[in-house]
Amino acid sequence: MTTAYCTVILFSVLLLVWHVQVFWLKDGERIDAERDINFIISHEGSLIVNQARLSDNGNYTCGAQNIAGRRLSESALLSVYGQNTLHYSPMCL
Repeated sequence: MTTAYCTVILFSVLLLVWHVQVFWLKDGERIDAERDINFIISHEGSLIVNQARLSDNGNYTCGAQNIAGRRLSESALLSVYGQNTLHYSPMCL
C-alpha cells in the first residue's frame, strides 16, 4: 500500500496595509499555527496545510485586522476524501 500526502495552500488576497495582522479560522475557531505543526501561515498571509488529513475537513476563513478594524473573507470549504483525494471550494474577499 502506498500512502500519498497532499499539501494544500489557501491564498490570502490582501492589500499591503500598515500593520495588518492576518489570521485564519477553521470552522470559526482561530488556527494556532505555532501549536499545530500541520498548519503554516506564510509571510504573505496564506495558509498552508502541510499534509491534508481527514481531520482538516472544514470551512476556512481568512481574517485581517489593524487599528481600523477587522474583516473576514468568505469561507472556503476544504474536503479531504481518504489518503490522496481532496476538494476545495474557492473563496473571495
